[in-house]
Amino acid sequence: MLMPHAMSTRLPWAYFSALHNKNYHGEEDQVRKAIFEENMKKIVQHNLEYDLGIHSYYLGINKYSDMSQQEIIKKMTGLLPSYNHKSDLYVPSEDMELPSSVDWRSKGYVTGIKDQGKTCGSCWAFSAIGSLEGQHFRKSGKLVSLSEQNLLDCSKDGTNDGCDGGHMRDAFHYVMKNGGIDTEESYPYKGITNFTCAFNKNNIGATCKGYMAVTPNEKSLQRAVAEVGPIAAAIDAFSFKFHNYKGGIYDDPGCANDYYDHGIVVVGYGTEDGKDFWLVKNRIIRNKDNRCSIASLASYPICNSAFASPKPEWRRGAVTSSLKNLGSAGPDESTL
Repeated sequence: MLMPHAMSTRLPWAYFSALHNKNYHGEEDQVRKAIFEENMKKIVQHNLEYDLGIHSYYLGINKYSDMSQQEIIKKMTGLLPSYNHKSDLYVPSEDMELPSSVDWRSKGYVTGIKDQGKTCGSCWAFSAIGSLEGQHFRKSGKLVSLSEQNLLDCSKDGTNDGCDGGHMRDAFHYVMKNGGIDTEESYPYKGITNFTCAFNKNNIGATCKGYMAVTPNEKSLQRAVAEVGPIAAAIDAFSFKFHNYKGGIYDDPGCANDYYDHGIVVVGYGTEDGKDFWLVKNRIIRNKDNRCSIASLASYPICNSAFASPKPEWRRGAVTSSLKNLGSAGPDESTL
């Protein structure tokens, strides 16, 4: 007898195609169907093990489930090396007492889930924008959705190359040098790289005067998240299990602690059933020897503004660690 999470993945190909507006024909339809059915078998097997208590997270069918693991990695994990622009190092307040949990969504720092599309390696842009939106709110008290497309089309700093990849710190450098970045409303996301930059200084939604790097360990990242707000970071997103993550705390022993290929935004942390987790528009295991390399490339921008909003109060206490998705189906749709 199939358990609940196993049964939820038993979707026929025709239903999946209609649900996600797939319009394949001939041989391509058969190839996609075969990939989908193979992925579904893996998901069902994992979820049977989840229902038996073997895993702390379960998988699910999503719009990427007719793509192979290699396709997703090639098309959507666009984190490239940086030109290594010099940045200051974040130093936490000396008297800082770490709260037991943090969720910047509840304080108004985080915009809704965004979708980078299926064929654009723009994770670096979404990661940078997510942190910039939070820092702009921290300084102005206003949550403004900013333009990832502005970065794709206009930021050629360092290795930034639109849908072919880029780096968060190079994105911050562009915003600083450019005098700001446009709002998403004025410069909407297309999921392609346009040859012409359409930045308009009359539509600037936020500015940046610099950026800070976070020491590459989980304790420093925890302090930065608690004190500063949403932090741009990177993780190892190579795994099939990450691509089809649905819920729970993502704790994959195969996730590297010394490799990263995908930009994300860390918006909080907490503990559930004894497992510590990071909130990343996703939930990932925390305090497990830098699982998925989440603390290896953390940074945040420093925003210009006329005033600072009040510092929120968090519940105090000790913490431990995990990664947890905020509820998007499959890979974090804000970045993958």
